[in-house]
Amino acid sequence: MLGFKRRPLAVTEALLVIAYLLTSAGLPRSGAVVLAALYLFSRPLSSKELIQITGYSKSAISAATRMLEGKRLITRYKLGREFAYKPRTTLGKALLGLHASILEKARTHVVALRRNSHLLRETNLTMIENELSLLLKRFTGDLDERS
Repeated sequence: MLGFKRRPLAVTEALLVIAYLLTSAGLPRSGAVVLAALYLFSRPLSSKELIQITGYSKSAISAATRMLEGKRLITRYKLGREFAYKPRTTLGKALLGLHASILEKARTHVVALRRNSHLLRETNLTMIENELSLLLKRFTGDLDERS
């Protein structure tokens, strides 16, 4: 277990800053806080430790870790009779990947709108699609370079 009964203020502040970055990249709040906790500490954390750090219930931690595993953001390890979790990649790569996912969803939606638009000549959908594609290439290029 972690060596504190109450979470130190510096830990709370760091947790909130990292969680803010992750929620702004599209993660639900509970998942962002759990992932922030995992980034904050230098070793895998058990469910009990995540409960202690975040103040979330066991079921909330379970739901958040399942969601994060599904998004391939964390890895689960067997630790005695329970599980421990750690991030699969760096915070920077995770943020780039989450933002790239948002850009791809937006680009796909714009493509569908452009195909169905009877006002095609009066809209900037083609320009928007091209801008989103360019941004997506930059994001995925950054991800490839950091691998």
